[in-house]
Amino acid sequence: MESRAFIDKHTIRRLAIFLIILSYGSAGLFYWRWRGIPRTVQENVCPLCPNIDGSGSDLQKFISRTVVIGTINAALLFVGLILFVGLPRIWFRLYEKLRK
Repeated sequence: MESRAFIDKHTIRRLAIFLIILSYGSAGLFYWRWRGIPRTVQENVCPLCPNIDGSGSDLQKFISRTVVIGTINAALLFVGLILFVGLPRIWFRLYEKLRK
């Protein structure tokens, strides 16, 4: 009878997909102000923000920053998944092979 690792491949895949969705979702929520707040409200609250934050339309800023920061978040979360789940899983398999 073959022993199973503490987390199987399907769970790791689901976790990786969830972390990727979470990273892009959190980046989108963080940069929602460029699409979520109407221009008139943004001008009253922070009249210099559109000029300080960069060039381009609000939609261009939102999409570019969500994609860039979402990708960085996804990469960091994926590296964390590999370090804290993938490596112990590999070590567990090697230990089981050496033990036999």
